[in-house]
This record gives sequence, C-alpha cells and structure tokens, in this order.
Amino acid sequence: MAGEPIPQGYVRQLELGRIAVRNLYGPTEDTTYSTSYRIGAGDRLLIGRPISNTEVYIVNARDQLQPVGVVGELCIGGSGLARGYLGREELTAEKFVANPFRVGERMYRTGDLGKWDGEGNLVFIGRKDHQVKLRGYRIELGEIEKAVEGYAGVSASVVVVRGEELVCYVVSGSAVEAVSMRQYLSERLPGYMVPHRFVRLEAMPLTPNGKIDRKQLPEAGGEVALGVEYVAPRTEVERVLVGVYEEVLKRKPIGIREDFFVLGGDSIKSIQIVSRLRERGYGLTIRDVLQYPAIGQLVDRVGKIVRRIPQEEVRGPVGLGPIQRAFLTDGREGKGHYNQSVLLYIGKGLSPAVLQQSLERLVEHHDGLRMVYRERDGVWEQENREYTGYSGLELRDYREERFGLECDAIQGSFELDRGPLFRAVLFRGGEGDRLLLVGHHLVVDGVSWRILLEDLGALYGQLGSGGRYCRRRPTRSNTGSSGCRRMRRVWS
Repeated sequence: MAGEPIPQGYVRQLELGRIAVRNLYGPTEDTTYSTSYRIGAGDRLLIGRPISNTEVYIVNARDQLQPVGVVGELCIGGSGLARGYLGREELTAEKFVANPFRVGERMYRTGDLGKWDGEGNLVFIGRKDHQVKLRGYRIELGEIEKAVEGYAGVSASVVVVRGEELVCYVVSGSAVEAVSMRQYLSERLPGYMVPHRFVRLEAMPLTPNGKIDRKQLPEAGGEVALGVEYVAPRTEVERVLVGVYEEVLKRKPIGIREDFFVLGGDSIKSIQIVSRLRERGYGLTIRDVLQYPAIGQLVDRVGKIVRRIPQEEVRGPVGLGPIQRAFLTDGREGKGHYNQSVLLYIGKGLSPAVLQQSLERLVEHHDGLRMVYRERDGVWEQENREYTGYSGLELRDYREERFGLECDAIQGSFELDRGPLFRAVLFRGGEGDRLLLVGHHLVVDGVSWRILLEDLGALYGQLGSGGRYCRRRPTRSNTGSSGCRRMRRVWS
C-alpha cells in the first residue's frame, strides 16, 4: 500500500500467510515512495528502511540528526528527488534544501514526523502540522492515533483539538466504551495525551482524492459518544459520589460507569469534587479522580474521614510557603503590583449593604485575605492580623472613559506591609453595576478565585434573602449539615 497511512485494522483483515503485504512510504517529490517494510502477522505498522539510492534523515529544528527513539522531521535525499515545483520558486527553496550531510546534494523536507526504532526501521508518527501544543505540552496527534488503532476492533482513528480538549474519532466494527478505551491508552501514553472525548463514526469523511477530511469531522457534543450502559448507584458511597459528580458537572443522571472526562470533567472540577466529598465526610485524592474516571472504579479508593481538620482562626505570625518565599526574595521591584483581578458585570439591583456584609464574612472566613508581609533585618515575615471587620467595599460612579485607568490604579495600590491585600470596588451606573475584585498573588491563585466567588455568591444569597449567616466557622469535613453549607453562585 502507498498513499495514506495504512490503518492497523485493515492489516488484521488480510491473510498475511498467503499475501505479501508491504507498507510503502514516500512523497511524490521523491518518485512516489522512498521506504518499504514487509508486514508480518502481529507486526507494528512501520515504514521500514530506505529503498536503493535513497537516504532518510530524522532531524530536529536545527537540522541535527535525532538519536534512536526521538521524534523529528523526516527528510529525504538521493537520486529520486524532483527538481522542484514548476513555477513556484519560493516553495521549492523552502522544501528542497541543501543536504547538510552530503556536500553538493539536496534533501526534501517532507513535513512528516518520524523516528528510528532500535532495529533500524522507521516509525511514522504523523504530519508536522498535526503537532499541537496543549496546556504546555507538545503533542504528536499521529502518535495518539497509532495507539488508538492498536485497540481491538478499531480500524481507523483521527485525533483533533477542540478548544482545550483532545477529541478522538474512531471507526470500529464493534462497540467500544470510553472508559475501557481510556484505560487502554493510559497504559501506553502519558496522561496529557489521552483524549478527553471519543466519537464513534461509521466511516471517516474523505476528500475527493481519498484522504481524510478533518474539516468535515462532526463536532463532539456533550453526549457520551462511545456509549456506555447506564448503571445506577447501588451503595451509599456510590450514591454520594454520583451526587457530587452531578452537582459539579451539572449533569443528571450520571451512572457509575460513565467517564468523568467525557462528561466535561477537568483538573479544576476534580479539585471541586474532592472538596465537596470532604464536606460529606469522605476522603479522595485529585490523582484518584483523574486516574480512575468512572465512579465504579473509584469506590474502593474512597475512605471515611476520621480526623477533624483544625478550623480555628489563624492569628499572628505564619510560616511562608516556598513559592511565597521565592517571590519575596527574588529582588523584583514593585512587589505590590503582582495581583489577579476578576471583573463581574451584575446588572441592576445589587445591594451595597448586603454586598458589604458578604465581604465581611468572606474575609472573616478566609484567613489568607488578611495576611500582611514585612521585611525585618533582611528576613520576610507573614502575619495574620486579628479580624476586626472588613470595611473595604468602595463605591464609585462608572465612567466608561475613565474605567480602565481607575482599574489600573486600584491594582497598583497594594502595600504588602499594611494590607489588606484584597480589594472590592463597586462601580455603579451605566447599564448595570460592575464589581472589581483584586487579590495579591501572595494570597490568591486561579483555584482560589473559584472558591471565593462561590462563597461570595452563597453569602450574598443567604444574607440578601434574610437568611441567617452562621458565624461558627464551618468544618469542611463534617458528615452532617452545619447550617453553613455552600450554595451555588446566584449571580455573576
């Protein structure tokens, strides 16, 4: 075969004992094919070794040869190379370049990715333009597709990026469950390369010349695309887990065999799940949630919390964390300006009095918002002031022409040794109210904001509806209701 990469499923359909099957690789720019590999029963799908009068190089971005097992761009040299592209001198100069390994000769940059295996054969990975960067990781989509096609029953696969997710489309002659597929891939790929969603197709969409048309792949919806039979929770632990998953993922009903990632789960939601389980008296790690995506797999890893986490108010000197210490001692100027902000558009009808009360309770509960930092004799100290109330809500008129300047001034106003390092400013007027919340990096991060906003929304909902605020500091590990259970955010 030559042209498209041969799917593993097609090889299984051939009677390899009677038919000699060769996998041929090569672009038209090198006389159709450049490497050859005879496939045997049970073989990996390799593209083999160069044919006569052909050289193949695996190089990095600096045209240096890659060692065995390391992915790089596949380049071809030898007597089969074309002269170039007719009438396209710029493209010819880009693709047909001087061969750095043979003086006076040329090589062709294929744009394909590959690597050498330990036996001197070439492994085709995929197109260089199908290499993506997702959440800080550089990912070869072709490498994922190869792993997927090793799963029993899968004849073809394509992996694409949709937003911040990897979506895998598969053609399979039999039913495939997302949970079992994910488990299979987890044993063969790093966690960041395991697709979040799987979609089963009857056939891949093709272009007029027979290649897979990625633009025609359907959007992956929120449904479980590789379906699994719904199984209701049977035990108390399963019922608690299902309740928390439905609350965090905002889906009902969720069965114990359904996949966390397919349902829209991510690392942030795993933190929320662990936190809400603790509120119900059960312990689980974030690693468990991510590693065992089906609730049925998690049951044996859930434990009852038997110790109570101290909830008394933090006062006085507090030790610095490693990141805080590094930030304070790295010599940077303007330490007070390093902050994060959230701007909420609220619309009409917000009560400043209720918002003030809500902020007071928020700062009372979250000790970190009351921290201050001082340098004494070259040593930085962190101290939590005794809570005396928070009167920091500022009211200002909203003026569109000055709004950006005012926000910048607020963000640059923190003084580490005086505090508070959390500010709230309500801009009133225009078509609605805008609430600016600013917190210094020393006391908030991306995860903190989710908790703070949820708590603030719950407090505003309670106090604004005349509900009684429970002044006792709630224990996040109680099994019963403390009267202070968090409510969903009621405004945003």
